[in-house]
Amino acid sequence: MRSPSLRPITRLVPSRIGIERTVLSAALAAAPALALAHGEEIVFLPLGNVAAVLSVTVIALFVSVGWNARLLAIVIAGAATVPPYFVTYQYAPHWLAYSELALFSVGFVPPVAASAAFLAASRRRARRRR
Repeated sequence: MRSPSLRPITRLVPSRIGIERTVLSAALAAAPALALAHGEEIVFLPLGNVAAVLSVTVIALFVSVGWNARLLAIVIAGAATVPPYFVTYQYAPHWLAYSELALFSVGFVPPVAASAAFLAASRRRARRRR
């Protein structure tokens, strides 16, 4: 007679990927609340950030620089997404604080601009070395 399978027991133990995904989801859900974001900021600012990081990732794959520079450009894009969450809109114009397109742009433009400047400088530096 065969012993019972251990398969049901292993299903009770969450996988490592599941735990990491849960922690990441909780952190992303808590980020706007910790940064005092409200209204459209909760949707359009993170959406602009995600679009920026994905755009930088795709652009970095096609730029002729080293892999270290490509990876650093993606890291710079990720780091540039943090400051807009902590900017107070007290002194900002009304159209910037309450427009969906403006909030998306505030999330999209800084990471793309910072990464583009870095990639351009890296490419220029690589050309000088040749």
